[in-house]
Amino acid sequence: LAALIDVSKRYPLIEIDTTARELLKGLSVRYQAKVQDLGFTDICRDGEFCGTRGQSKRIEGIRVYIVRKS
Repeated sequence: LAALIDVSKRYPLIEIDTTARELLKGLSVRYQAKVQDLGFTDICRDGEFCGTRGQSKRIEGIRVYIVRKS
């Protein structure tokens, strides 16, 4: 789904690719980013933008939830 390889760099956002529709059939991917000085974002889902724009804040952590669609 997603990976951060070089954690010494600033990552202002994350992108989770949900194009593997066959694998994710009936499931929803939800996620949050822990942003420097701001804490966790609201829950984003299924490819939505998650992070900050124009604030030069880094992503310090990620929470990913895979849940059944209701």
